[in-house]
Amino acid sequence: MLIDTAKIKQLIDSDITGYRVEKLTNGKIKQQMYDRYRTKQSKFDRMPLLTAMELMKIIDSTKES
Repeated sequence: MLIDTAKIKQLIDSDITGYRVEKLTNGKIKQQMYDRYRTKQSKFDRMPLLTAMELMKIIDSTKES
């Protein structure tokens, strides 16, 4: 799986909510964690690889729809 940081940044800057991300990842990414990236409380370049992989799964699944 390729990790496209530009696409992840677009996802974070989009209108998708932390609640929706938590539901789409079956709780692997918590709403609070996602919201910290949206509000810039957590640095994007410090995002764990597993989090980035889960966000890429969301991006890939929306691309297929």
